[in-house]
Amino acid sequence: MKKLLPWLYLSYPLALHLSIYYQHLSWGLYWLATLLIVSAGRRTITSGKLSVSSLTLVIIAILLIGVSSQAPDLSAKLISLLIYAALFALFASSLLPGKVPLITRMACLLRDIKPLQLNRKAAEYTRMATVMWATFFFLLGLASLWLALFASLNAWSIFTNFIAYILVGLMFLFEFWLRKKLIAEQMDYTMKEFFQRLRGIKMFRLFSTVA
Repeated sequence: MKKLLPWLYLSYPLALHLSIYYQHLSWGLYWLATLLIVSAGRRTITSGKLSVSSLTLVIIAILLIGVSSQAPDLSAKLISLLIYAALFALFASSLLPGKVPLITRMACLLRDIKPLQLNRKAAEYTRMATVMWATFFFLLGLASLWLALFASLNAWSIFTNFIAYILVGLMFLFEFWLRKKLIAEQMDYTMKEFFQRLRGIKMFRLFSTVA
């Protein structure tokens, strides 16, 4: 189940779009709520107790079910905007004074080093890359908001549930190419090796302050 859950979450955009296509938007939202409850249940079974994070997931799922039954259009659009806002905040907040840029943290964890041990050129690039990703998610959020306000639900869904993910993939490929072009001497890994190393990183280390 641990390995299956990420793939089930990735199926949410398709489930949401199909529910819009068949004019039962709430079904896609119920699918997301179900996944949240399953996640909470798995965490509880694994740890042997109901944690605050698991309880939070259950509460969010219940609220999602309640709101979705009344205003599914609004719920779906708000979820999308909240995701973009969270991703923007994640990258942008790491650029504040005294913080370590998120891509810099990732680069350090991939090499198992401290930020101060990172080459100056690599440190400058990873900060620039963090700015690029923050800007990218901000623009995606603006596009999604504009479509939510002025386009049809189907057009919004096609952009948010398909085109946006393609753009994320293209952005990743562009940033990986740019990294190889600007700091090739610092890259001791291929794209395949990058993902292998990334899987070995504990996410709490990535999202916590790196000393």
